[in-house]
Amino acid sequence: MKKIFSAVCALCIAVCICGCSAENGETGLKHVVKYETGDMSDFSDEEESRILEAFEVVFPENESDAYIHAFVREYDVRDGAADGVYFWLEIGGVKDYDAFFKANEGRVKKTVIEPTDDPDTEENEAETGEPEIIYENRSMNEEQSFVEGMTTGEYFITYGLYCSLKEDVAYPETYEFMQKLNAVYSDIEKSRSSEKQEDSENG
Repeated sequence: MKKIFSAVCALCIAVCICGCSAENGETGLKHVVKYETGDMSDFSDEEESRILEAFEVVFPENESDAYIHAFVREYDVRDGAADGVYFWLEIGGVKDYDAFFKANEGRVKKTVIEPTDDPDTEENEAETGEPEIIYENRSMNEEQSFVEGMTTGEYFITYGLYCSLKEDVAYPETYEFMQKLNAVYSDIEKSRSSEKQEDSENG
């Protein structure tokens, strides 16, 4: 999960401005990201475990009411063909957001870019003399903590990933992570389709 993950976080800031006011009718929690496709919900314990493992997210032991609200796969279609794919994980029922973020800080990569006087360097912070700190793989809530209520229980805790479907232009680690999420999503989707077909046949 390299810098391509950071790119989706930046993109989602714009997405959030348009879509974060949508509310879930059952819980009243707001959505961090507005997605156009359908989502999966109502997961079994086994499905929930697989999704959390694939996303590399953990529920703290004291968060007994935490649950996966939605698992979303949405393709980025350009010129009639899928160019990339988004995955979103929405989590509800969390009582202590700060403790939740702390429990999952192991998935977060922190990079410190020291200031430089070289005018040709993009990371030039000579005017302030302060290093630039980049966090990768945090929740969307933490990325958009400037939005009121984003980290205090008004929004679903949300994790996201975007990856190109072209392996040769994607970071290998991110592409591998996407394939893992895609396999879990496809397995659950297939299982649910089979169940619906059986229900239909049994009438």
